[in-house]
Amino acid sequence: MGKQNGFLLIALQIVVTIVLISGTTRSAYAQQIELANVPNTLASGQCSSEVDIELYEGEKPMKAPSKVLVSIASTGATGLKFFAKSDCTSPISAVPITRGENQTKFYFSSAEPGAGTVTASAQSSGLNVVSANVTISSSAIGVEESEMIRIINRIRSDAGLSQLQASASLTNAALWMANDMASNAWTGAEMQTSNNNYDADTTGRNLWQRISAFDYFGGTEPYNGEMLIGGQQDALSTFYEPNVVYELNTAFTTPYATVIGVAHVYAQPMGWYWVIDFGGTNVDQTMSLSPAPTPNQQTQVACSAWTKAQPSSWVTDWTGEIATCNTGSIDSGSIQGTLALVNYYRNLAGLAAVEEDSTWDQEAQACALIQAANINTYGLSHNPQPSWECYSNSGATGAAQSNLSSINTQSSIAVYMEDPGNPSFGHRSWILSNNFSTVGVGSTSTASCLKVEGGTRIPNPQPWVAWPAPGVVPINSLLSVDYTGWSIHSDTINLSNAQVSVQSGGTNLPVKIAQAPGYGATYGISFQPTGWHSTVGNTYTVSVTGVSSPIQYSVTIVGCY
Repeated sequence: MGKQNGFLLIALQIVVTIVLISGTTRSAYAQQIELANVPNTLASGQCSSEVDIELYEGEKPMKAPSKVLVSIASTGATGLKFFAKSDCTSPISAVPITRGENQTKFYFSSAEPGAGTVTASAQSSGLNVVSANVTISSSAIGVEESEMIRIINRIRSDAGLSQLQASASLTNAALWMANDMASNAWTGAEMQTSNNNYDADTTGRNLWQRISAFDYFGGTEPYNGEMLIGGQQDALSTFYEPNVVYELNTAFTTPYATVIGVAHVYAQPMGWYWVIDFGGTNVDQTMSLSPAPTPNQQTQVACSAWTKAQPSSWVTDWTGEIATCNTGSIDSGSIQGTLALVNYYRNLAGLAAVEEDSTWDQEAQACALIQAANINTYGLSHNPQPSWECYSNSGATGAAQSNLSSINTQSSIAVYMEDPGNPSFGHRSWILSNNFSTVGVGSTSTASCLKVEGGTRIPNPQPWVAWPAPGVVPINSLLSVDYTGWSIHSDTINLSNAQVSVQSGGTNLPVKIAQAPGYGATYGISFQPTGWHSTVGNTYTVSVTGVSSPIQYSVTIVGCY
């Protein structure tokens, strides 16, 4: 591990082995040159960091008694060129160490991937030749890093924000930090401490000092930030880990961000150390993303269904007004988008699709108006009082028979399925209920009601339903279900004494079991993963014993890129 300007160098920078081409070894008093700070790996099209050529006498730096002309060349790497300036302009083939100076510098770049050797020769001054191996990689960043950027950009797109570009400088800074955490075996507590101290690394640098060392400066709106995550190998599994999805949604919807750098490195105890850096209006040299992986057939089928279920818009167009207690109506796209998502989840569970009812829509819309008008005073309520603003009998009926949310209708369905803060999983249970056949949809921009209760029982009801459902399930649909808990509900199987075991790859995975009865089903049970998370590519076999009819099923998690 070397040092440059007081900063530890790891990741892309290595200590270079000195090769004396003449075959002699260095004597205690020999005058010679050395290469320092040569990047081991560089993306095609990227300009290297500063490479130094230093003059020594024995072990000590020395000043040149006269000008020393150092020729620089390459072998093996096609298209490798050398430059005098840090933006890789002004091509050169030699650099001088001027009289009275100890060193000189240069930069290099190549438009073509390949491996080769950088050679510096001062034989014309009676000195040695030194070389270092370099690899020019594709200009695209890694597959999983690319996927994490795609995920974040989908969030930004939904929020109406511009797409982030992959920054070469921030990518290098992120990789340095990931290696720093990995090589020092950081724990989750140490990662949190770093986040609480301006993302400090082990050398004491904060985020701004670190990214500046990699030649990134924030620009006119210097909104820079960093996330440190102990995650999994693939981006999708990491993104959908408990809490990560919410942090990323918040962190990367800042309008000032324009560029991003992502890296992940494997080491214990955290497994995969992820670093995500983003920067302000300064767009430096950018890198292309690697192509998304080609999914297998079962993944293609599952992801096609998931994609088709997504609303055409996540914004609800409401014509009403709270000030005049005008119930108004919402656009058909919001209603159809809500129906598509509800029926997507029901289809995965083997349940019949629900059908919209216009009368139920009116009750749900009146409910949504009451919730929006009173949410700041009373919160969401299934039992609004006549004294409340914009109260109506129709709205009260809707409130008593609906799932309620403080966001618009199409955005609420995934949250109902996740059901945070609700041990009974009542919202999830109703969406996957045998007694749910008719639906009413109502929404404002700040509250929504999904009328689920009061319909007829579906034909061919399921003996039990589970979420995640048996079969192939996109991790994109789970959000933080690993945090809130998996669940099974039944109208006919008493789950009061049920025991649950989960296996994957022959390994027993611990779970925390709790009862979750009532609402959309008579009986219910939840089981929360303990020390593990759903991972793309894994199959989980769930076995339920201690019941009149034992239950067993498998869930295969896939990722929709």
